[in-house]
Amino acid sequence: MPLRWHDVERFTVQTATADLLGRGEVRPLLVGFMGEEQCVVAFLRGFPNGAYTDPIIEVLALAMALGADRLAFAAAGRLTSLDDPIPPVTEDADLRQRALVVEYADGAGPTPLQHSCIHPFTLSSSGVVWDVTLHLTGGRGWIPDALRIAVSSGDQLAGEATDADIRSQAERCVTLGHDLALGPTVRARLGLPRGCY
Repeated sequence: MPLRWHDVERFTVQTATADLLGRGEVRPLLVGFMGEEQCVVAFLRGFPNGAYTDPIIEVLALAMALGADRLAFAAAGRLTSLDDPIPPVTEDADLRQRALVVEYADGAGPTPLQHSCIHPFTLSSSGVVWDVTLHLTGGRGWIPDALRIAVSSGDQLAGEATDADIRSQAERCVTLGHDLALGPTVRARLGLPRGCY
């Protein structure tokens, strides 16, 4: 069954749970929609700690070429309380709360809307335990800004991108190591068989 925009939060938690149980860490994930229709799901390629800009730009370029006006980006993070004068991190241990952070940018309306969902979790021998989700409006930082710019200017890029351009960017993403799943309408438009990307 195709993914719907209102299901993205559940989808990101489900995929994060599977990642944590299978590999012990969460793969960063970008989901792009054109209105209510999924156009791309991309698990980002590996990258050194903190060097996320290039991988995100690579998959955002594809999402923008497809005309995505709704984007969500999910990745694992660590939460630090402002009440802690020094974050509880040493060379041997990081005691900060682990969390799945999902940034949303919805450009389907006249003004892009942004919000964040923070899903704290604990991973133990019995599985993944999810704590109460925190909902925040108006994301701040490089990633929320990049998503907002993408949904605000995707129409222009989509109008200029040919099917050959889109196929080329999809192939580039796969070659670089991203794991892509294109929506059925996109695959049909590009003449790609089911299961290809």
